[in-house]
Amino acid sequence: MTKTHDDWVKVFATGQPHLIALAEQALLKEGIESVQMNKKDSSYLFGEIDLMVEKPNLEKANGIIDRFKKDLEIE
Repeated sequence: MTKTHDDWVKVFATGQPHLIALAEQALLKEGIESVQMNKKDSSYLFGEIDLMVEKPNLEKANGIIDRFKKDLEIE
């Protein structure tokens, strides 16, 4: 079965690549795979990077991301 874009949902977004990498590691540590969708403009360096997880993992991923943001004091 092929996965489509509709199978993935955003759990975190930021313009800071290092925060996306840390969030991705936090999810992977708990067994949740994620993908990055880079929406940053390469010329002007504005925009965000979305971190996406598969829909069945959304609830667990949201809990992990909430703890991640609280630990780093991110709104």
